[in-house]
Formats: sequence, C-alpha cells, structure tokens
Amino acid sequence: MMNAPAGSKKTDLKHLRVTVESVYIAIVLAFVLRAFMIEAFVIPTGSMANALYGEHYQLHCPSCGYEYAYGFQKGSQVLMGQGVIPNKARCPNCGYLYSAYESSRRVFRSGGDRVLVLKYLYDFIDLKPWDVMVFKNPQNNRENYIKRLIGLPGEAIEIVRGDIFFSKDDGKTWWIRRKPCEVQDAVWQIVYDNNFPPNPLMVEAAGIHQPRWEKETDEKSWDLSPYGGRVLAFSGAQQQSRLTFHPGDKGFHPENGYNQTFNERQSTNSETDICTDWKLSFVVMPGETTDTQVNLIFESFNDRFRGEINFNGLVRLLHQTRWKDPDDPDEWTVWGREDVGGFLPGRGRKIALTNVDFRLTLWVDGKAILSST
Repeated sequence: MMNAPAGSKKTDLKHLRVTVESVYIAIVLAFVLRAFMIEAFVIPTGSMANALYGEHYQLHCPSCGYEYAYGFQKGSQVLMGQGVIPNKARCPNCGYLYSAYESSRRVFRSGGDRVLVLKYLYDFIDLKPWDVMVFKNPQNNRENYIKRLIGLPGEAIEIVRGDIFFSKDDGKTWWIRRKPCEVQDAVWQIVYDNNFPPNPLMVEAAGIHQPRWEKETDEKSWDLSPYGGRVLAFSGAQQQSRLTFHPGDKGFHPENGYNQTFNERQSTNSETDICTDWKLSFVVMPGETTDTQVNLIFESFNDRFRGEINFNGLVRLLHQTRWKDPDDPDEWTVWGREDVGGFLPGRGRKIALTNVDFRLTLWVDGKAILSST
C-alpha cells in the first residue's frame, strides 16, 4: 500500500477551504442583496392578468381552440385521476365551459410568475404612473401585493367607466391619466378573435349566445364562411353594406376569463361597470378593384366614432353626437385626414381603430396615423 504525499492532502484541504469560503460569501451576498438591493417575488394572485399570472391552469378551449390561462381558485376544480379538470373555467373568446366537453384534458397547476424587484429605486428616481409596484398589504405585513401605480402623493383619484382621473386641487379640476402604449398593450383583454371561431354545434348545445359578426337581413354581398369563418369576404360592387359585431353573453363588462366565471358573475351595473377602452383590429386585402371604402363605426353611449379607409390611400377620423335626438343625430364632424398611400390588390394591410383614455386613434400597419385630442 502506498501513502498519499503530504502535499496532496494540503492541496485538497486548500481546495475545500476555497469552496467553503466561496459558498459562505455567496450566502452572505444573497442575504445582503435580498435585504438592501434586489429581491425575487412570486406573483400571488391573478389581479394583473394577463400581464402577470398567479397560480393558474393553461387551458385549450375544446370549442374554438383558443388557449388561455385560468387562475387557481379553491373549489374550482375536480380531481380526475392524474391532474384535475377546472370545472368553472370558461373560454374568454367564445364562453364555452371547459368541463362541459367529455374529453376535456386533465391539467396540472402552474406556479405564479416571478419578478425581480430593485429596492430603493425610487430613492434615486421619481415615481411614475403605471409603474408596477410591489408593497406590503397594509392589513397584513407578511403578505406582498403587486399592482400598477395609478395615483401619486397628494392626488385624488376617481375611476369612471374604466378610465383613471386625477385631481391635485381637491377635486376642483380633473385630468385623465393616459396610459403609455406599452402599458395599454399589456392590459388589453380579449373579447373575440375571429381566428378562433367556435364550434356552432357545441355552443348551441351549451345554450351559449356566442360572440359573432352578423350581416343585415337578406344581405348577399357578404360571405362569412371562408376559411371556417376566419375571413369576412365582400363581393358587392358599388354597394353599401354593414356587418355588426354582437358580443354574445359576455357583453363589455370588466370580466376576465382568468379570474371570472360567467355563471358566478359579481353584481355589475351596466351603466357604470363597463370599460370604454376598446380596439378593433383586422387585415384588409383588396380584390381586383381598389375603388372601395371601409368604414369602422363604434357606438358608445351618445357618441359615434368612425374611421374611414379608402383604398386610394385617404383615411379620415370622424365623430357624431346623438344626445339631442338619437333618431336625428348631428352631422359627422371630421377630426382629421391623412394619405397613407394606395392599397394594392392582393396585398393585405393591418388596420386598427382604438378608443383609449378618451382618445380615438386610427392605426395603419402598426403606426398611429390619426388621433383625436
């Protein structure tokens, strides 16, 4: 038997000491960083869905194929061998009850999203509205909350039909708190995506009035069947025709498929508990002729808003008031016009009309072309 050299043992001890010191320093740094600089948090709830998720299930609607997250709620699932089936989850796109389909796939609960919070950041920079904040529950300092900041010190806040208003002079003067584009993009909620049309037999059997586009009675210019209902095709030359969107059972109430079940709605008021921010987005593709105009019309309480897109490239933004006499509204007022270049046959362009924080905007190819004041 040969003995190991004494130098080898000293080398091993030296390596062990270096390893222990490294681990010790890492632990100390971790505690120091956590206490004074940066800390990781797990999102506890889905109050900020769809921007941030708490514990949730990732579901695939058996009716329309839309994928969505549904927040974990006690008593909202049934055990089915391996995994569970959330028995109160409804698709935010078509309203179909997930557990109503006999072949609903069993799912497993996913943990909440994780965020890294830089502490004492606001000792060096000013607070900004719409920042994401982590703070202690005032009634339970062991519980962390995460929300968006909507009010600054010294301000009074009111929420009117989903919009944030603030006052700095005890309510004498009010301003609307507009969201930056990146914040608005994060908080949009799906009402209906025409790329995921529901199975008509399934929703009919479930007694659901599905969201849908409808044409006027006996209207033959529109064909709503191409590509399984994903495309709305117009073929009427030199004619005017209208499609109307019906939201179905869901309406435009502040409900989210992540948090809210449609068969257990909270008490809502149709006049006040409604969000007036909305967006209509689609791709328009001219056929053989470009001598056509598309009008997008939103009706909101006593106002009508219209975005005009002429295939020769002229776009306009218009407004109409109906409060004096709904049956005899005012003339349309032009809020703005712009030339975006002619549309080419067979080439699609993305169009969107949004009403966000009392500002109407017409978008073409992802760019804001016209906005109201």
